Amino acid sequence: MSPREEADIEVLKGENDKAFVEIDGEILEIENNYEWVSYTIQPGDSLSQIALNTTGDANRYWDIANYNGISNPNFIYVGQQILVPGNSSTGTTVGVTTGNNNNWQPYTVQPGDSLWAIAQRTTGDGNRYWDIANYNDIDNPNAIYVGQQILVPGNSSTGTTVGVTTVNNPEPTGGSSEPNYSNQVEFTQGFAEPHPLQVDMFPGSQLVMQDFPDSYQITLDRVDGYGYIQNNLETWIVIHGWNNSAADSSQLAAAIERNDNSNQVLTLDWSGMAGTGEDSYLDLHDAAVWIEEVAEAVVEQLNKWGFDRNKINLAGHSLGAYVAYEISEQLGGINNLVALDPALSTEGGYSIDEVDFSSYSRWSWSLESSWLGNDNIARTADESFRVDFGLANFVKAHGAVKDVWRYMLDNPRGAISQYFGLEDMNQYGKGKPWSMSLDAAGFGSDWEATIDVRDRYFGSGNWVPDTLRETGRIGIFSDFNIKEVHVAS
Repeated sequence: MSPREEADIEVLKGENDKAFVEIDGEILEIENNYEWVSYTIQPGDSLSQIALNTTGDANRYWDIANYNGISNPNFIYVGQQILVPGNSSTGTTVGVTTGNNNNWQPYTVQPGDSLWAIAQRTTGDGNRYWDIANYNDIDNPNAIYVGQQILVPGNSSTGTTVGVTTVNNPEPTGGSSEPNYSNQVEFTQGFAEPHPLQVDMFPGSQLVMQDFPDSYQITLDRVDGYGYIQNNLETWIVIHGWNNSAADSSQLAAAIERNDNSNQVLTLDWSGMAGTGEDSYLDLHDAAVWIEEVAEAVVEQLNKWGFDRNKINLAGHSLGAYVAYEISEQLGGINNLVALDPALSTEGGYSIDEVDFSSYSRWSWSLESSWLGNDNIARTADESFRVDFGLANFVKAHGAVKDVWRYMLDNPRGAISQYFGLEDMNQYGKGKPWSMSLDAAGFGSDWEATIDVRDRYFGSGNWVPDTLRETGRIGIFSDFNIKEVHVAS
């Protein structure tokens, strides 16, 4: 991130307890009962911490931001010169307090706890989780476990006590054994320490838990091993389908990152919920009932992290395509969405009647590959494609569509693959050979094209694109007929 250009700041006048500052033509009034001194931003600094250290009130960070013409208090950087209060009457100096003046008390880690949450409850500042980690010799603040005995601050001077916040899930009502599925999925992991550049960064693996009817976990993991999730990057979230886990989509997620390594790529694992129900592709009800709850939890966390929804991109397979759609709808719109063989039916567990992949995304694709996918829902994307696996087993075809797109992402110079890179998610791309139109039934875009695929090494399951053609026509009858050349590897 490049440092923000400094605003045009002019101090107009000062009075005993007020200062008037003009910032980009707007006159602001701020309190001025202290002298302002020069300060250089240090690693780990935040304006709220500086405000706490210099004024005793972290909420006064806006005074500092306004006085320095900083429009976004989260975007400061190491080495930046700013003016901060230097109140000689209190003897306050700019520095970072460690908070080791607390009386430390024993505490047992509870379900849903994080060091950040414990620090927030006991000190009023979640960013002091590192104090607790260091005091207890915990190298990885994210690796605590239920039942672990630690020492936490119990500052009698503030009257702060150690408390536990839990998710109170309702018992079934009306004598029914059916669970109440509302409000049962909640992110509980706290935030990580801000990066020195003050781009907000969070643990590279983020945990979601709920306790009823079973104990399920949802995680967001960054795939490149960077260790942090950043809220200022173009971000792809890859979502697996029924009876799968994030591991089943990890290769696709890695290919998205390789196709454009300026993107941050996360996998969403909701396997606890996605694996519920009968072991049948025709009975997805029990898994589908979680779609809205999973999406709601993810949206809540993205908003809490401060993500710009216009930088969010989603790719979902099977039921995961509907999780992606639900996230896009709840966010009020995203950048790009890719639906990979969206599930034929949810057996009433989630209503797909109103699903329209193009409604809440700047651009959307769908790749439909088997009769386990829903043709009509797939065709609501801005561009929709049939992926023809020939005589291959429909179950293989349903899952292997991920491998086909992964191959195309990794081979951007291929005659077919060149049209399916991330940069091609727009109306024009690289001179696309197909045209877009409404189908006779009015289900949005008709099929733009059919991608015939083949097993590159017979029986290997290494599926690659072979021919791109007009849907419903072959050979000379197709307006276009493009062959992919595969180089031996």
